[in-house]
Parts: sequence; structure tokens; C-alpha cells
Amino acid sequence: MPERQSQAWPPSPGRLSKRPFHALLVEALKHGFTGTLVMRTTRNDKPVEKKIFFLGGEPTYVTSNLVTECLGKLLLRANKITKEQNQESLKLLKTSLNKFQGDILIEIGAITPEERDLSLKWQAEIKIMDIFSWEDGSFAFSNNTPVKKRVLTLNIIDLAYRGLKQHLDPELLKERSKALMDMTVVPTKNTDINPNYIRFPKAERRLFENLFDPPKRLREIFPLSTMLPHKTFRIIWALHELGILDFEYIQKDLGAEIYDPAALSERIKKAPGQTYFEILEIHEISGRRDVEKGFERLAGLFSPQAVANRSPEVQALAAQFLELAEKARDYLIEDDRRRRYRLQTSGESRCRTFSTMQQGKGESELFLKQDYKNAIELFYSSTEIFPPNVEAKALLGLSIFMKSFPVDRKGFLKGLEIIKQAMSAGKNVPRAFICAGLAYRAMKKRAEAHNAFTMALKIKPSDGEARHLLNTLDKKLGQKL
Repeated sequence: MPERQSQAWPPSPGRLSKRPFHALLVEALKHGFTGTLVMRTTRNDKPVEKKIFFLGGEPTYVTSNLVTECLGKLLLRANKITKEQNQESLKLLKTSLNKFQGDILIEIGAITPEERDLSLKWQAEIKIMDIFSWEDGSFAFSNNTPVKKRVLTLNIIDLAYRGLKQHLDPELLKERSKALMDMTVVPTKNTDINPNYIRFPKAERRLFENLFDPPKRLREIFPLSTMLPHKTFRIIWALHELGILDFEYIQKDLGAEIYDPAALSERIKKAPGQTYFEILEIHEISGRRDVEKGFERLAGLFSPQAVANRSPEVQALAAQFLELAEKARDYLIEDDRRRRYRLQTSGESRCRTFSTMQQGKGESELFLKQDYKNAIELFYSSTEIFPPNVEAKALLGLSIFMKSFPVDRKGFLKGLEIIKQAMSAGKNVPRAFICAGLAYRAMKKRAEAHNAFTMALKIKPSDGEARHLLNTLDKKLGQKL
């Protein structure tokens, strides 16, 4: 059965493509993890390994096999020690037992104990921040590894924020944000992240304090910022990735003026130039249920019963507008027609952006929280918004499979069938084959799982997730033999 990682901590080894590094740090803090997190990747065809030692959810020490991250090298580049002092400390280090380079630098008078402690913290932050730049890699938690004594005081939330802000691509973020400009920036509901732990610089603090009150659309935030637009994009998306803010479509508060004859006439006059989504005052990514809710809301305001005590003029205008709303509802209620209409009115680029956002939220629910119900809703929304999104369809099938397996045979076979449909539609999409492999692995159909993971690698030889899953499966097959 697929692992339900929310039921146990720490999670099984995995890939950063599934569980991003900032999420691992935050989850370790949340669970008060004590043990070691081992991170591995390759750089210039050479293996890179880092170990982060945790005590009660907080990092206490960080090791790295990168020579460039040795304390002496860092201090030398920062002009804190001389080349001769670094060479002398390295020479003494070879003949010293149970001593670190920082201790030896103190003994030879190159630095003070206070400078060593500050430098060790700085060094640990450099080692951790570098991981945010990794395109992919593996992680493995171990709570049996001896924990290094506490020598550091690192702020995980602040580190995660700075790491995201530094390494997010501003041009990509700008492109993703185009479709969100008219959405309202809101605090994320039920978040575990306290933004007070972030040490914002003054300009960023001022921006954050003005994000939510009063509510603002994304496009209204940039004039408030004293920073360049690309920096503002990075800040907003770092907060979004951390789960501190989100984007919502908030309906306008219509107020009493909705029954003003001039206002009603203006509504009717504008309708021919509006989309059916706009007439119903719902977002363009809305599904069938939202269409129904949008119409019900307007019917509650403009139905004959609602305007029975209004003037004959208002009653006539309300009936005319409600007829327009009914037409919009009747058109959008049909699924295929709604999908085609959305693509026609919003454009492929906006639909793809919204679909990708819903997919990202779904992956968080599926792989981090194991909330399969929410994952199914989000992946379904993603595939409706942009039907060509084969990855989202495969993940929808995997979510249905994981929710049903092994108890509900009809349910998990339905999920597997959706994955197969995605594989057929996206023969060059490795993620579809990875989803199939995960389902087959859960069913203990190891040959089928092996073939699926192999196919994913054939499509994309550099796919770290597929390679890791295939290697793990091969090891299990070897042990069985």
C-alpha cells in the first residue's frame, strides 16, 4: 500500500521533486524531529552530500563534502584569516584528534571563540542555502543517527524564506503571476507557519504589513512596494510557497446600491461585453458547483420574491438581469462546453497557469499531507481548467487509487484506468509513467512497476525521481531473489 507519510514521522526516503527542501525543514520543526537529514545530489558529475543534525526540530550542526564550504575556505574568502593561517590550521588538523578547524584557528590566534561561533553559524547557513539551488536530489531522515551537540541557533522559517526568495526565478514568477493579477492576496487558512519568525529587512517588513489589510488584488500591491518589481515578485511567491499567503477570487460586496435603477441598468448594459463568468461574478476557473452557487447568489438578490417590495422599474430591470444570469448559468453548467468556453475567453496561457497552480496545491495535499480527498478535488480542477495537462490527470488517477487501495477495488481500478489514459495521451510525459509505477508497486506488480519507471527514464534520462524509484525497486527485487 502507498505510504501514508502523515501517519508517521520521519517520512521514507524520497526526492526533492516531490517534497521540496523548504517543506522538509518546516515539517522537521513542526514534528520536533531529532536525528539527521541526509541530502544528496550531483554537481559536475560529482556526488554532493550534506547532513543536517536536528535536536527537537532545530538544526544543531551541518556537514558537507564540498571543499568550498570548509570553514577555513569561507573565512579566507571573507578576508577573516590569511592564506598562511588557513594552511597552518589544516596542517595541524591532520595531526589533531577530536578537534575542528575552528578550534585550531583559535589556538593559533587567527580568530576568537566568539568569531568562531559566529562563523560556524554563518557556515551552516551557507551549506543550507546552497541546497535551495539544487534542481533535484534525494533526502533521507534517520532518527537513529547520533546527534551532534547543539552548537547552532538557526531560524528555520527565516532560512526557508531567504532560500526561496534567493533562488526563485523572477521571470518565471512574473509569467505565472499574469493570470493572478486580479485575484486578492489573503492569509493562508490554518497555516502552521508563523511569519513573525521571519527577519524581514525594513522594506520587506513594510510591504508584508500592508499586504492584507485592507484586502488588495495582486496588481495593487506593486505600487505599494519600494523595491523593484522582480524583488517584489520573489517576496510574494516565497511567502506563497511557505504557505503564509494565498490568492483568492473575492466577490464584490454589492451593497444596497444594487437596487438603484441606474446601477441595474448599467449592469445590463455591460453584460454583452462580459464573459459568462463575469456576469455570474465567479472566477474564470470556477467549476460546475461554483457556477450553481454564483447563480443562486444572484437569484437570491434579483428573483421576483427578492424585489417584490421594490419599484416596478427595479422589478423589470431585475427580471431582465436575472434572465442574463440564467443564460450564463445554462451555458456554463455543461462541463465540456464550460471547458471550451474558458479556453476561448481566457486563452491558453492563463488556463495553463491556473491549471499548474491547482496541480501544485494538489501535489502538496497528495504527497505532503496525504489528504486524498482534497488532492482529488484540486487535480480535477486542474484538468478541467486545462484539459491537455496530462500530469494533472495522472496525479488525479493516482490520488483516486491511493484513496481507494486496497479496500475499494472498484475505486482503485478506476484510478489506475485514469492513469493509463494519461499515459496514452502523454506518451512523452514521464510523470504519467511514474504515477503508473507507484500504483503497480503498491499492488506488488513489480515487473509492471519496473517497466513504468524504466519508460519514464527513457523519456527523460535526467529524471531523478524516476531513477530513484527504479533503483529502490531493483534493490528490493535483488533482495527477494
